[in-house]
Amino acid sequence: MSTEPTDLERAVLDITRGRAYISLDSLLLEIALRGAGAATKLATAAAAHRILVDAGWRHRRFHEGPGKCTDTYELPASDRPAAQRAEPASGGESAKAPTAPDILATAARCIAQRAATRDLPAERSMARAVSAFNALAGASLSERDGWLFMVVLKAARATAGSHNADDYVDGAAYFALAGESAEPGAQ
Repeated sequence: MSTEPTDLERAVLDITRGRAYISLDSLLLEIALRGAGAATKLATAAAAHRILVDAGWRHRRFHEGPGKCTDTYELPASDRPAAQRAEPASGGESAKAPTAPDILATAARCIAQRAATRDLPAERSMARAVSAFNALAGASLSERDGWLFMVVLKAARATAGSHNADDYVDGAAYFALAGESAEPGAQ
């Protein structure tokens, strides 16, 4: 007896078609952009996880520090189309290595998504973080300095351990936010 796939199942399978790798964050963003998610982000994440695992994707969780982890999924080489059986040279999320415009577009979507998940018009938490740091440490960092620190942190992470495409996406986003905050009258 076959059952009709749900909108979420169709979206997950469509989004992952032709890919060998995907992060849960990237998948959830694309699901949200299609409006195919479950009632809550947690329910959507759990359902998407189950759909991928049931379809044969391997799940891996990378711990990046206290309270920060990244869930990634890899389609085993034996389940990939013949043209995708070789590992991508860049270790990226899909069989095709992302281009610079792909990375920048993903960074822009991530900035917008972070604002939306906090019900804010824009994700601009660095000014508050720098203000608190300055008060605690007696420092005088600017908002731009805070974003640039995050760029350097992501660059340091990108040069250690195995490839993680998110380092480049986040680095691009942080550098863009630094540029925005450096504009005269921005602070």
